[in-house]
Amino acid sequence: CNNDDIYFTSGATMSNQLLIQGFVAKHPNAMIITTNVEHNDILMCINNLLVFRHILEVDQSGIININELSKTLEYATEKMQVPTLVTIQMANSETGIIQPIQEIVSVVKKYPNVFLHMDATQYIPYYPINMECWGIDSISMSGQKIGGIKGSGLLVVRQELRDNIKPIIYGEQGLIGGTPSTPLIASFYNQPVLKNIIAWVGLNLIISSF
Repeated sequence: CNNDDIYFTSGATMSNQLLIQGFVAKHPNAMIITTNVEHNDILMCINNLLVFRHILEVDQSGIININELSKTLEYATEKMQVPTLVTIQMANSETGIIQPIQEIVSVVKKYPNVFLHMDATQYIPYYPINMECWGIDSISMSGQKIGGIKGSGLLVVRQELRDNIKPIIYGEQGLIGGTPSTPLIASFYNQPVLKNIIAWVGLNLIISSF
């Protein structure tokens, strides 16, 4: 990722909302695909948007049905022919279940004009992430989950998806207007877990610019 991919927010909720609402604002005919075990901010956001949607059910172990995802994507891209955003959490905060990330990526990348967003809030404190190598288009996270100050968060969006998002809050910083809080950002930087993620987030470059 480069600096243009990274946006500081108040947390994962704000990150998720900016991404989903911005995608729908850019593509009013879009399809949003998610699961029935997402955080409420995702489900409430989608339910309050006039947009095509499909909610994937999970099995008894909390894992999504990959075949259902594939069939839904096939319908969205071949029958409906609409831009599609898949948003799935990497790990669930209540059950600890980790979704089959690589399987999800493999299915998503088979279809044109489909983008994958993943809420990494519960995953990132324990496991490293490489968005580029894995093929994930965007992630969100909350700072307090890695020892940062509450009210801090990140939205990391690769360029192809960024070009398909309309800003909800206009300003000089692209997708998100306003001035980032330097103390909140700095609270990320001092956390040991960032040793696993600085390489792909590039926080060291941004912090040094303040």
